[in-house]
Amino acid sequence: DLLPFEEAKLFGHNAIHALLGYLAAERGYSAMSDIAADNELLEIGRTAFIDECGAALVGKYAGTGDELFTSAGFRDYAEDLLIRMHNPFLQDAVARICRDPQRKLSWDDRLVGTMHLALTHGIEPHKMARGVLAALRFQQPDTEITASGAETTLREIWGTSADGHADRIIQLVQSWVG
Repeated sequence: DLLPFEEAKLFGHNAIHALLGYLAAERGYSAMSDIAADNELLEIGRTAFIDECGAALVGKYAGTGDELFTSAGFRDYAEDLLIRMHNPFLQDAVARICRDPQRKLSWDDRLVGTMHLALTHGIEPHKMARGVLAALRFQQPDTEITASGAETTLREIWGTSADGHADRIIQLVQSWVG
């Protein structure tokens, strides 16, 4: 069964890569290697990776028996990927990572999908919510994102896909507006 590993890639690696990319864009970085010296940004990524999406994925897939879906296994996975995400030899452009924010904000994709997964497992994804706000700002660079504007935009993107967690996700994102 490959689904646990597909979700670890989408809601783990891809989600955190996007989160860090949008936050890097807000800070004016042009390359992912620029975040290597930004301890605050790296800690946001680490917390979101391990304590939010990682904890949710471990909770969902611990029964597989795979080492990845243990707290220690996921922590090792996250630490390794975080180092690779800001490797200067990859020459990874922030603009490349931030392409297509609307898709990345869709209900089942990396940013909001990770929040939905976390909430399903009783985890409040505060850091992921910060990434959603950064993606909204990237998507609408000439617009000040307000709490009501964030809600309107997210509900438009989600359409009828959203379920019972939509209100909580919006509240978490709105908590960063200001």
